[in-house]
Amino acid sequence: MPLTFFKAQATGKGSLGSIRFTSKDQSFFVEIVKQTSWNPEKKIGSFIGGAKICTKLSMNEVGGMLLAVKNKSDYKTIHKTNERTLQIGFTPYHVDNKETGEKQVYKGFGLSLFVNKDESYRIGFSPGELEILTRYLGFGLDHCFSAIYAEDKRKSEEYFKAKSDGKGVKESVVNQDDSSHSSGNETATEDF
Repeated sequence: MPLTFFKAQATGKGSLGSIRFTSKDQSFFVEIVKQTSWNPEKKIGSFIGGAKICTKLSMNEVGGMLLAVKNKSDYKTIHKTNERTLQIGFTPYHVDNKETGEKQVYKGFGLSLFVNKDESYRIGFSPGELEILTRYLGFGLDHCFSAIYAEDKRKSEEYFKAKSDGKGVKESVVNQDDSSHSSGNETATEDF
C-alpha cells in the first residue's frame, strides 16, 4: 500500500513522490518522479516518462526523519555505492510572508535527493501532507516491529520445541539483518 503525493506545478517543475514499506525485510522505498508536462486547460500535470529515482531507507533512517519532524530540524544521510553517491535531506522549509512582512514562516518539510551532486530530485510537504506522511511512516514502523516480533517468536518456539523433544539442540542461530533491532548475528545457547 504505497502513499503517493502528486505535486504538479504550472511551471512544469513539480514532482510525484511515493513511499512504501515492506515489513518482511523492514525497509522503506522512496521514489520521486519529475513532472514532464502541464495542461493549462485542465490544470493538471503529467509525470509519464519523467526522470525518476528510487532509494531504500532503513528503519533507523525513517526514525531520523520522524525525529526531524518532531523537532523541526534537519535530517541528512548519504548512501554510497560504486556507481553513485546519493545525499538525502529531509528538512523544514520556511518562506517570508509577503503580506505581513513576517520572516521565515514555517511551511512544511522538503525531501531532497542529490545524485553525485549534479542531479537533484525534490518534493515538498505542506503541514497537512506532513501529518499524513508521518502517520504512514509510523504505521510502517509498527508493521516492521510486528514482523520482527513474529519472527523472533517463531524461532523461539522452534528452539524450545526442539529442546523439549530431546533432540539435543545445543545452539540455535538467530539471524537479524537490521542492526536497528539487534547487534547483528547472535547465538542463543541452552544456557540463556
